[in-house]
Amino acid sequence: MKLSTDAVLLGVFADGSGASNILDIGTGSGILLLMLAQRCEAEITGIDMDQGSVEDAIQNIENSPWKNRIHLIHERIQEYSNRTLEKYDAIVSNPPYFENSKRSPYISRNQSKHTAMLTFQELVAISASLLNKKGCCSFILPADSESNFSNLASHAGLFLHRKMQVYPKKSKEYNRVLLEFKKTKITAIEQASLIIRMEDNTFSPAYKEYTRDFYLKF
Repeated sequence: MKLSTDAVLLGVFADGSGASNILDIGTGSGILLLMLAQRCEAEITGIDMDQGSVEDAIQNIENSPWKNRIHLIHERIQEYSNRTLEKYDAIVSNPPYFENSKRSPYISRNQSKHTAMLTFQELVAISASLLNKKGCCSFILPADSESNFSNLASHAGLFLHRKMQVYPKKSKEYNRVLLEFKKTKITAIEQASLIIRMEDNTFSPAYKEYTRDFYLKF
């Protein structure tokens, strides 16, 4: 199973400690499910509307030691949120984020990468409705989406508690941001940054340390 950098970053960033149940919105091949299962004892549910993604996730999970507490749902999150009474201690999502860019001819790729199937406004509203009062939800986004997403979240009753700016290299601007929201307001947001690669394109010592539990070797 190929690990995407975004998924790995979110899998480390997301706080599942103390959670009894966790929801992964747009689970794809199940990378986040497996990373979270490795780090906590919660029951973990992944939901995805794409049949191929769900089939990939099933195969990956069946080959893992955590398959008995990982559950998959093949459904649109909008439909699931309308019918379920479940509330979650933690919610994670590596959401679709291309809003106006050129579409791929492959339908499944459009679904996974473009917000037409799940807008940011829908995502934050659904996350707020499915989150327990003391729960937290975590997302990874392009840096230029941070302000809009945070504003939408606050209007939905989710307030930023923690963020990490991710730089591809020290010489470049940060291009990803990891955000954690809760239903309570705070006065000081916990902030951090991470550089992924050195100028020679090798992984930075900080990135190796940050992800060391999930890579066998670099």
